[in-house]
Amino acid sequence: MQNVRQVITRDLAPFKLMDGANTGKIFFVEFIKKDGSIRRMTARRSVTKGVTGKGMAYRPLGKGLLTVFDMDNGEFRMVNLLKVTKFSVNGEKFLVV
Repeated sequence: MQNVRQVITRDLAPFKLMDGANTGKIFFVEFIKKDGSIRRMTARRSVTKGVTGKGMAYRPLGKGLLTVFDMDNGEFRMVNLLKVTKFSVNGEKFLVV
């Protein structure tokens, strides 16, 4: 089987990424950070390690950010949904244009 990459628009990419990663499965995402560098991350949502129950002082989705757990570094990170360049979720690979 070949590595077929589907092309998806920037408008639909955040919805597809959030929908596929909502079940707590591990996924890959590549995005442009605030400083302009590229970050590649293997991540997972729905992680409770280190969560105190206090909550955040703001709503990340309101700012276009998705809170994920970085599997490589073992820390929570924010993914800018508007700057995603490619991602892989549920065995499907997507290229954002």
